[in-house]
Amino acid sequence: MRLTNSPDGYGLVHWALHWVTAVLIVWLFRLGLTMVELPLSPQMFEAYALHKSLGLTVLALVLARLAWRRLNGVPALPEGMGRLERLVATAVHHGIYVLLLVIPLSGWLYSGATASPANWFGFFTVPDLIGANETLAKVLRAVHDIAGKLLMLCLALHVLGALKHHFISRDAVLKRMLLPRRS
Repeated sequence: MRLTNSPDGYGLVHWALHWVTAVLIVWLFRLGLTMVELPLSPQMFEAYALHKSLGLTVLALVLARLAWRRLNGVPALPEGMGRLERLVATAVHHGIYVLLLVIPLSGWLYSGATASPANWFGFFTVPDLIGANETLAKVLRAVHDIAGKLLMLCLALHVLGALKHHFISRDAVLKRMLLPRRS
């Protein structure tokens, strides 16, 4: 397997970062929806702690992925794509990256604003970026929730676009992310 990206495909590193992040996002979204319904209990605290740990992990993975993209580039969009389709694809990808930064950062800030520090899987406590602030906590929670919903919309568009490329355009866009590029 090729580790780095090439002009026509993604390497193992980018592929792994993509799919691990994708799995964690689905897990985080599901956990985020269910944990807010839990009664005050040890299970609720465990769910929130797991959500914070996974969110911090996604933040680290996204920063690694952005660095990897910068160093390796990414395959070009297919030549047959129209101007509007290219614009939408670029906007959706940029939106996903922005939201994958905004969501964990707003969650991390929210933890500080609620005086509930994040602890990464019990290994270490992440320093609060801000102090307790009830008013700011409400704003940050709203940002976190709205950004999460926007991410789900962007991801739905991303998946629909990939399926469109595979079944309608019949190009290699989906295939190049399903399996990493061989040497």
